[in-house]
Amino acid sequence: MLSIRNRPYDSLVLLLLIGSGSFYAVNPRETISQQKSSPQGADISGTVVNPAGQPVAKADVVAYDVTRGSRGPRPHAVTDEAGNFEIAGLEAGTYYMSAQKESEGYASTIDGFHSAGLITVPSVSVTDNQVVEGIILHLGPKSGRLTGKIVDTRTKSPIQQAAITLRRADNPEQFYGTSSESKFSLLVPAVPFTIDVEAKGYKKWTYTDASGKHVLRLTSGQRKELTISLDPNPPIQSKP
Repeated sequence: MLSIRNRPYDSLVLLLLIGSGSFYAVNPRETISQQKSSPQGADISGTVVNPAGQPVAKADVVAYDVTRGSRGPRPHAVTDEAGNFEIAGLEAGTYYMSAQKESEGYASTIDGFHSAGLITVPSVSVTDNQVVEGIILHLGPKSGRLTGKIVDTRTKSPIQQAAITLRRADNPEQFYGTSSESKFSLLVPAVPFTIDVEAKGYKKWTYTDASGKHVLRLTSGQRKELTISLDPNPPIQSKP
């Protein structure tokens, strides 16, 4: 278990793996440098790197407050040209540190559908006005990209507000859900997954390939386009 003593506050900073509940050792000189005091809340800073260890510019970094959950806005920052970020003014607590850059195919590292088993998400505990520097956030492998449109089978007109659900075949509890304005563009991990689409007034659609399998897999960086045609529900027969 890693513990680093904060000289001004005599407190501990701990990094743990999301989902595992276990602590892991890191090199303090690489991951956490000198901790100082900040007059305007806690401060977490560091660098975002790709799988090759290279800094990533213009990546989005979000601090998810473990205690407060999703209440209120989430503190965030964008990395500079050297891949560095700083999130200041944080309340004391524990934060999962997530990174992403969708424009280059890097999905959010905190999203289980995209990252489970592929990348770990560190958490950082800070006290009041504490400054933690040198956090390294690793992006996962580049995702594939699934694009397409959703139309009515008979009229070919676009269908609005269709619900798309993607589930990992290796763990269906890891899923990603979104609504589509007829067209969609989604990052998907390089693992097998299923696709279900539902819309009011239509039958549920499930992806099926030419061999009858309901699983799709894209490699890292691969793109695939789908046209999803939904069949209208049959009209309700009135009783005589």
